[in-house]
Amino acid sequence: MRLLFLIAIAFAGYLIYKLYFQQLLAQGKAGKIKLGLIVLGLFFLVMAVTGRAHVMFAIIGAAMTQVMRLAPLLIRFMPNLQKYLGGALGGAVGGAGASGGNQSKVRTQTLVATLDHVTGKMDGEIISGVLSGRHLSDLTLSELKQYYEDCKESDPEAVRILQAYIARERSDWTDAPGEQETKTDRSPSDAISVREAYDILGLEQGATRKEITQAHRSLMTQLHPDKGGSNYLAAKVNEAKKVLLAHVTED
Repeated sequence: MRLLFLIAIAFAGYLIYKLYFQQLLAQGKAGKIKLGLIVLGLFFLVMAVTGRAHVMFAIIGAAMTQVMRLAPLLIRFMPNLQKYLGGALGGAVGGAGASGGNQSKVRTQTLVATLDHVTGKMDGEIISGVLSGRHLSDLTLSELKQYYEDCKESDPEAVRILQAYIARERSDWTDAPGEQETKTDRSPSDAISVREAYDILGLEQGATRKEITQAHRSLMTQLHPDKGGSNYLAAKVNEAKKVLLAHVTED
């Protein structure tokens, strides 16, 4: 019976790795922190099921007692400890303020759009015009509509991104224009530099071919048109992968 249980656990672990853990590994340091926390949680679950949790809790209790005794000394002589721990935990949680492997960025003339790899949330900062410095999520519906109309005249790429953002995040715009209503002369692949490609895939410079492929796969699960995503953003992600694979010669 125990053998069957261990086999089931191993099989479930393999499935979780293929479906979720590989995406976390493609997110850099923050993804690895999340992965470590998940593995730790699974370890405690196994210990509880096998009746050994009381041993672990005893060890943790003893360790916490020692940590509490040493905490004042650590804080006194290591003033940057709290800042470091705060940054690490913030990276593990993710969200709008995350960076690096947590977010993809696409830049246009008037907008820097972001997509969180973990939550799938889109947002963007307007970088020119009367709304410069504002985030899309902070705009009222009337302000968003006006910005959309302005972009139709001056920034067609931003229009394509706004259509994806509205479809994902702004259910209050009930009659929003669809992606098929806008055509641009510029291809999504035009003028993508290596630096922009890294930003689009949410990777740091020096990423390996495996990391590039994993990041591409993770993003396409959220952006592929067949899954309710955006043709324009999916094309950007595909082109970014192409540019980086041509740039990286070896792992």
